[in-house]
Amino acid sequence: RQLLTTCQKDLEDAKGDAVQKGKRVEELHGKIEANLTELTACRDKIAQLEETVRVSAREINDSHAMNESNLTKLTQLSDKLEQMIEEKKRYEVEMSKFEEKNDVQSNSIRSLELSNMDLTNELSSLGSLLEHERQLINEKNTLIASKDQELFSMREELEKARIENERLSGQCASKSAEIESISKQVILLQESSKDLMQKVSEGEGGAKMALEQLSEEKKNLQEKIVQLTNSLNEEKSNFLEKTNEQEKAFREEKRAAAEKLKKVEDQREELERRLREAEDDNNRKAERFVEMEKEIDEERRKSNDRVNKLKEVIRMKEASALESRKQFDEVSSCVIKK
Repeated sequence: RQLLTTCQKDLEDAKGDAVQKGKRVEELHGKIEANLTELTACRDKIAQLEETVRVSAREINDSHAMNESNLTKLTQLSDKLEQMIEEKKRYEVEMSKFEEKNDVQSNSIRSLELSNMDLTNELSSLGSLLEHERQLINEKNTLIASKDQELFSMREELEKARIENERLSGQCASKSAEIESISKQVILLQESSKDLMQKVSEGEGGAKMALEQLSEEKKNLQEKIVQLTNSLNEEKSNFLEKTNEQEKAFREEKRAAAEKLKKVEDQREELERRLREAEDDNNRKAERFVEMEKEIDEERRKSNDRVNKLKEVIRMKEASALESRKQFDEVSSCVIKK
């Protein structure tokens, strides 16, 4: 009977340990549920960040379209400059004929002055357009810098999310190790129960029934632990798979964003190069325009000199004619008096 009492006490202790182990398993299950909830929140945050990346990509595409429009405007300005070059060539041809058409020289000079005035207005307008394009390019540069900053911030947030995922993975691994430890303790408890059953195999039937009930409870507890372990492993596998997919998608988004930024940067450099070329060409046209004005002034001076010389010749001819007329009148008077 003393041995039976000892066995009953051991059974009660074993039941108490099993109950504590069950409570511990329930606590671990609650912590795992909390970790899963936190993981779901992290996934939602990653989805929001991915949506922000897509919005930024659309804005970069819009910036690219605006840059294409600016490139078209620069092309139109270049065509207009070519037309001005052809116009200047025509003026140069007209000026080459200026010497051959002395009788219409004044009208040709007046026409050239009017044309030069129009050309001055066009050059002034072109300068304003170039300044406007320069301002647009500066605005695009500011916008690109802002998008770079936004992408950098999003990369930092994604990196934080990745670190949080790694932390949760570590917690899941530690919980798995703890469950394995509990499983080992249950196995040891089962072995102790077997020894106890051997000791009381010749005892009363009530003790045997208690031992059988304890064995059944241990078996159920072990099955629950196995199920929980399998569920945790499955969740861990799914979590790792989704994490890998998210990291892969992040790398793809990062690569695509880098390519788009490089493309926009190349287009900006091309626009700046074209703008510099247009400004240089405009400066050359302005210098040529100044030279043309000097040539026109020189031609006007020469024309005035020729007109003055012609007036002087006419004046001398008129004076000579008056002198001849005076002599003729004097001779006529003398003849009449005679």
